[in-house]
Amino acid sequence: TDFGSILGYHAGSVGTATVTSGTWSNSNHLYVGGYGTGTLNLGAAIANTGGRQVDVQNRTAGAVNFQGPVTDASGTGTGIHLNLNTGSTIAFTGGIALSTGANNAFTATGGGTITATQNNTTIVNTLVATSGTALFVTNTQIGSAGLTFRSITAGTTTSSTSVGIFLDTTGVAPT
Repeated sequence: TDFGSILGYHAGSVGTATVTSGTWSNSNHLYVGGYGTGTLNLGAAIANTGGRQVDVQNRTAGAVNFQGPVTDASGTGTGIHLNLNTGSTIAFTGGIALSTGANNAFTATGGGTITATQNNTTIVNTLVATSGTALFVTNTQIGSAGLTFRSITAGTTTSSTSVGIFLDTTGVAPT
């Protein structure tokens, strides 16, 4: 178990946990799961060059707020994975810059409300997948702040078989 996994389990069941600085890197992705209901505010950077950058699963309430940048420029990571978070809100406000090659860059499935915002100057969101899907959201609500990206790129100059954006049953989140 890496440091990210340990934090994820413990922060999932307390009232509020806040991390204001630091960096998760290399294989230390951040995992938040275990049917948690607490709030996690993460200001630390997640700069993983392989494997999953963020993995949030089985949240039944509460919020997970990623306030630091989430990055992978290697082209080998497996991106952001949000799954079965019915009742939970997950927000990315610190910027997302993912290049995941054959893997999906940002996946949200099975419930919850998600947002990703940028200010288009110091905080910019970009997704690149050469043969995976860059943005895949199904059966998950997009919050009122939206999912905002400067660019979403899929495929290569010689192949365009991958999907840039896939949205299905994204609903209307309560305001």
